[in-house]
Amino acid sequence: MSSGKNLADSGGKLGEKCAMLAYLINKVSEHHHLSFAERKVLLGVFGHVENGKKVLHDVISRCSDYSSQITDHYISRLKGTPLGCRKIRRMLFYLEGSIPCDCSFTSGKWEYPTPLLHLNSQKTDLADTATGRDDLRNDVCMLKNEITELKKTVEDIKNGNRVHCRTGHTAS
Repeated sequence: MSSGKNLADSGGKLGEKCAMLAYLINKVSEHHHLSFAERKVLLGVFGHVENGKKVLHDVISRCSDYSSQITDHYISRLKGTPLGCRKIRRMLFYLEGSIPCDCSFTSGKWEYPTPLLHLNSQKTDLADTATGRDDLRNDVCMLKNEITELKKTVEDIKNGNRVHCRTGHTAS
């Protein structure tokens, strides 16, 4: 992937290993645009690596509507755990079937699939540095986010909106 080689080391490795991230990096290089959801995916992954701020600015600066202040604002508000593969697939639901998401991780008891597991040998691997208490806290946080999403989907259904069964997104 030629555009990934211009990114910082972690960004390049993640872009090479994760098809979804590679798609986003290539898209911004070719079209100079990313949707808000696509930018949130990049933030939710690269925002959790050591040089993530640089990577995010390197990638998003290729967008025609780039603002370093806005990008810094979203980076500063980043909390919680990195986005998992399942959440990324839900956020980029329109890529289903066209971009293969077939990473295979040998996960431990407290790990969940996330592109950051591709950095397994680096010190930024969250699974190696987190304590059991942090892992439990992360799991609870993820479950709360899932509950919130499910409540929104139920509300959409109650309001008569058509909802895509696999992603929970409302149909237009």
